[in-house]
Amino acid sequence: EFSIECTLRLWDTYVADKSFASFHVYVCAAVLLCFSKELQGMEFPDLIVFLQNLPTQDWGAEKMDMILAQAYAWAQQFSANHIE
Repeated sequence: EFSIECTLRLWDTYVADKSFASFHVYVCAAVLLCFSKELQGMEFPDLIVFLQNLPTQDWGAEKMDMILAQAYAWAQQFSANHIE
């Protein structure tokens, strides 16, 4: 679970963005990237349990800003409108 501070920051971004569904995919990818090393070393059952209880309790607004910045960069990089 995210702290209330992170949750508010995340939802503020989602409400401001007109393409919530596609942007959410990039946010999920950015969160997974934060735990990439841990996830790569786990067996499937452990991975599922880990994903259901992500250790994000120490995250603050700065960490969420970094996640959102990475997600935004990917969304811009891979958007259909960007490739013309």
